[in-house]
Amino acid sequence: GGLSVISTQAFYNTNIKNIDIPNSVIEVGDGAFANCSNLQTVNFTGATNNSVTIKAGAFADCPALVSVDFGEAKVEKIGDCAFALNVQALRVLDHMEDFNFPRFISSGSNLGDYTLAGRNALKNVSLPTGLSGVQNIPEHLVIQCPNLLSFVFPDNCNQTGYDPTMFSDVKNQKFYVQGPAKDGTDFSKPRKCTW
Repeated sequence: GGLSVISTQAFYNTNIKNIDIPNSVIEVGDGAFANCSNLQTVNFTGATNNSVTIKAGAFADCPALVSVDFGEAKVEKIGDCAFALNVQALRVLDHMEDFNFPRFISSGSNLGDYTLAGRNALKNVSLPTGLSGVQNIPEHLVIQCPNLLSFVFPDNCNQTGYDPTMFSDVKNQKFYVQGPAKDGTDFSKPRKCTW
């Protein structure tokens, strides 16, 4: 029982400040909470046996967003631009410093492209611990995130590939990529890296 789908643009451009997504929800629709300028926290409450999908732009252009807690929700797919700041003027208002992808995502293609694009305040990103084996990370995942400090791959994510330009917008001189041993080119040069 309970709500299973938060429909497309259901709360678009509303004054909502905090949202608890119940464990009955299996889909957060396209732009469901987009353009909510006061939205600060999103919490997925409780574990669920159902796979959860966050569709494209679900939380896009929400500059006050500080915290997204996926908890034990079985979020297995995030759509493109889901948490992005697409509007240039909103980027200076960004409050999100940390983003930990939900652990249940097991494929790089399910991370969504442009997911965190334009997050000016973003400093730390951790990829899902569910990623393993050979994965390709979307090329524009953190595009226009100039203040990024750390990008962490899970220890079991071997031979992960990412585009050589993935971190080209990062201006933070202390930026580093943390991950397991990797064969091949270190694309994060000249920045320090634990590969």
